[in-house]
Amino acid sequence: MRDEHFAPRQFVGMESDDTHRRRRAAKWKGISTVYQQAAMSDLNALLRIQNDRELFHRVRDWIVAAKCEPMESYNSYSSRLSEGERSVILAWGFVAETTNGGIYQFLTNATGDCAEETREAMHRIGATLAAKALDATREVLFGGKPIPSDPMLREDILSAWDVKHGNGSANKFLDKYDGDLYEGENGEIESVEKAIAGYIRDHYEMFG
Repeated sequence: MRDEHFAPRQFVGMESDDTHRRRRAAKWKGISTVYQQAAMSDLNALLRIQNDRELFHRVRDWIVAAKCEPMESYNSYSSRLSEGERSVILAWGFVAETTNGGIYQFLTNATGDCAEETREAMHRIGATLAAKALDATREVLFGGKPIPSDPMLREDILSAWDVKHGNGSANKFLDKYDGDLYEGENGEIESVEKAIAGYIRDHYEMFG
């Protein structure tokens, strides 16, 4: 099954910050405790978190809770996000998929629909290993052309590569880049998490 999911406003009308947070949290009640709690968070407090991984995950949860409707797809809500907020969501999709099944899984799930945008985001945030991996994916597997947002077209291109070079050859090509990404003791992609955390701190004005 394709997974489609992949700064506090001072006033909304005459509501106080706390009232607005409570109203945001109410839409997640009974749906997601994580996002309900995130909607109640003060973004200014989140931005003071020192741990890179925690900052990344907490800000990602805040964005989803504050800017998205339950079960809303990225293509639907992305236009409401700033460039910084989109970068966080795209980085999350890349990390979530690649730590589970590598770049091949990232490409063949819904996250692959935004692969080209994700590649650009990796360059923007300074995640050099991830950017290098996606650049190589684009250059070799997709002939130097933008990675298609159409899932069927991506699948056809990857299948054609396997037919030409041997069954599973596309996945094997990507395996060597998968190995470069994992830097943490528990298999985290620290290069992306450190980069996006630094980007959040350097561009805090994009969140809100």
